[in-house]
Amino acid sequence: PLRHVLALLAGCLFLVQPVGALEIALVLSQKGGAHALFAEALAASLAPGGHRLVDGGAAESGLDSEAIARADLVVTGGVAATEAVLRRTDRPTLAVLLSQGQYQVLRRQYPDAALSAIVLDQPPARQLALIAALLPDSRRVGVLFGPDTIGQETAFQIAAAEAGVQMVRESVSSAAQLMPVLERTL
Repeated sequence: PLRHVLALLAGCLFLVQPVGALEIALVLSQKGGAHALFAEALAASLAPGGHRLVDGGAAESGLDSEAIARADLVVTGGVAATEAVLRRTDRPTLAVLLSQGQYQVLRRQYPDAALSAIVLDQPPARQLALIAALLPDSRRVGVLFGPDTIGQETAFQIAAAEAGVQMVRESVSSAAQLMPVLERTL
């Protein structure tokens, strides 16, 4: 399911081919996990002869400053990647794999940056509609709440009831808990 969501996100980034193809530098917070899945989905979504995707590095292992400087657009995956890019360049940047709250913090820290984002925390009804579109036969959905999202639980319960799906709720308070909780929930 995560792979499907990341593929859909990547495909939505470049639905329309411009007259001139862009050079896009992809900078990730880390090279593994959801970030790697996003990178694979983004690369697969680009049409041959269209936009050109180049590796701009990773926040955890270093950025390729030359690739970023040449790029028409920098796509960053995660907060660490976005911060690393914004500290080093004024290239137009599209951030993904971050929350609305994280995006707002970055906007305050870098008010003059050419920064846009596709945030993860869409309204509950929209998230459930996406799940229904991807998995139309699903009648049960697992939702993980962390310290920053626990306030959305009631909205998710209402949206799940309206969508006619059973919501299985779990709490995660640290990154180390994520995989065990995901395995138990799914």
